[in-house]
Amino acid sequence: MGTEHEERSRRKRTGTKKRRGPLKISAFLTAFIYCSTQIALASGPDLSGQYPAATTQAASEVTVPNFSGDVLQTLPSNTKSSFSTSTQFLNDTLTLTPSVTKTNIPAADNASPLDYEYERYSFEDGLDLLRAEYAGAVIVKDVTTEDLKKLVSRSFETAILVLHGEIVLVTSGSKDEVGILASSRSLVGKASFIAHTHPDGDAGQGPSGKDINEAGGTSSEEYVITGEGVYAYGGKGILENGGFSSYDVFIGKLYEELKVSRGQRDQVEARRDLNLFIAEQDAYNRAVEADRQTFRMGGTLSYSGALTAASVTTCPGSPYPYMTPGSSAGTALSYNSVTRQYLMNYSVPGIADISGFTISFDNASTAAVETQNISLLPNLTFGLQGPNVAVRLEIVDINGNKDVWILTGLSSAAERFWRLPVSSAAITIDKTRIKQINFIVAQAHTTATTRTGTLSVRANGLNTGTPAQPVVTSGVPAATNKTTITLSGTKEANTSILINNVPVVAPNNLTTWIATVGLGAEGNNAINITAKSSIGLASTVKTLAVLRDTSLPTGTININSGAVYTTSSTVTLSLAASDVGSGISTMGFSTDNVTWTAAEAYATSKILAVPAGDGNKTVYVKYYDKAGNASAVFSKPII
Repeated sequence: MGTEHEERSRRKRTGTKKRRGPLKISAFLTAFIYCSTQIALASGPDLSGQYPAATTQAASEVTVPNFSGDVLQTLPSNTKSSFSTSTQFLNDTLTLTPSVTKTNIPAADNASPLDYEYERYSFEDGLDLLRAEYAGAVIVKDVTTEDLKKLVSRSFETAILVLHGEIVLVTSGSKDEVGILASSRSLVGKASFIAHTHPDGDAGQGPSGKDINEAGGTSSEEYVITGEGVYAYGGKGILENGGFSSYDVFIGKLYEELKVSRGQRDQVEARRDLNLFIAEQDAYNRAVEADRQTFRMGGTLSYSGALTAASVTTCPGSPYPYMTPGSSAGTALSYNSVTRQYLMNYSVPGIADISGFTISFDNASTAAVETQNISLLPNLTFGLQGPNVAVRLEIVDINGNKDVWILTGLSSAAERFWRLPVSSAAITIDKTRIKQINFIVAQAHTTATTRTGTLSVRANGLNTGTPAQPVVTSGVPAATNKTTITLSGTKEANTSILINNVPVVAPNNLTTWIATVGLGAEGNNAINITAKSSIGLASTVKTLAVLRDTSLPTGTININSGAVYTTSSTVTLSLAASDVGSGISTMGFSTDNVTWTAAEAYATSKILAVPAGDGNKTVYVKYYDKAGNASAVFSKPII
């Protein structure tokens, strides 16, 4: 029961009918002819070899075998030349001819003998068989405008090919843009007509740079089907002046190609290619991450052996080399001024990790968003070298729209160069207002043994100046009795802050900073503050000096030059204090050792009022040094 169900499911997925075995067909044919002969004889033989008039009936259809193709064909049951006597059967002189009836091509084109009775799906039924989760391919009967509208509403990319004279719908079942396999390339290479959708959110987007760089094969034009219409493009960019045509025009071109390829129509060959594609693509989709690497890269944009370091583009506007936001903690950038290469230590141990190097036309330290016009450049050419197998290149405009390429074929042994025609960038990005170019390494672009490594990027014209010296805006004490102080200030965006060569603020796109600084031993502490750019270039040093003093002041007090008694409500104090650290700063007084006067500058004398009335009075004094340390309380009684 389960086996029969699986077989029916398999036939539905592949679009094939269950084929009858030759022994069963032969038995059916023998029994059928024998019975027919006996019926004819019972009503009186017609020696002329024609059916008796009494057996004539309305035309109906029965199936008989087509031995030449080992498949079934349909013939009218009253076709008298189909078979006449048992003698013909016994002498094996019966002849059967293959059907030439077409269902997809106009009647005038029904001339190819390579037509079979395998099932061709209606477009709607064929589309229902395709899923985002797995590779699929079906042969369909025809395509209409309404069919195309349904196609672009799907959430996954689908291709329409003319393959061996058949209309084929194909989907890869892979959401990974890097997953371009040899099977995909082989299938497209055999197609005489190539189109694909930009589904859902990309419904209005024409061909991307990836599409244009991949264009070619046997087709002079390829097509992107979107929600607004169909774009034609080739290896040099979008055709028809960058505009799009209607669905009807596209369908007309599709059927023109079917007409041209009618002589090559061959369902068996088409199905063979589609089954090979499904098998290999499914193997890719099921593979574990480490195994995928061995056959992942077919290359979205390959390097050119004809290019050298002299071919590298000089970027306009002296853009800034920044670390891409969201890069993993193990990511670090530097600049080799001798080789003029930017080095990115990448680290992608997790499947979601990325390391990125950004060429930013926007100075992140300013409130405005700066951009550059790249539309006048014929190409963008860069050099790469590293152990990773690919790099994701992103071009981002001022609105956040981006176009993406996968640069493949990297080598750790030699620098290679990639040239991207600017005209091939997607029409949805504003090439006159480009904000940044990103080089991204994700785990998908590495192998199990190259999750960490160093990628070098050669890009000319970038700002390699040192960042400005950081500014300290907070108050800085000359002396303190604390072990730490907090400093704050301003800096260039995308820089880090180092104090005494120790990073205290990680690289970020902020223009303010705050840090807690530890002080060392007792005495003077030098605080050297530098800002470091994303590529490791340091600013000039901002130096501060802070004295750490934890020792207490010492001192004395004398009342009225040592008098024992007084009749006045005020007394004159003679004061003396010293401090071995930061020095005496202030002093305070009390007559009850509870309530104290406000601290005032240190002096050697002081007139102080004492409480009214007769009796013993006591005067207290405290000395403070510049670090904030307070002496012990000194007191002197008087009557």
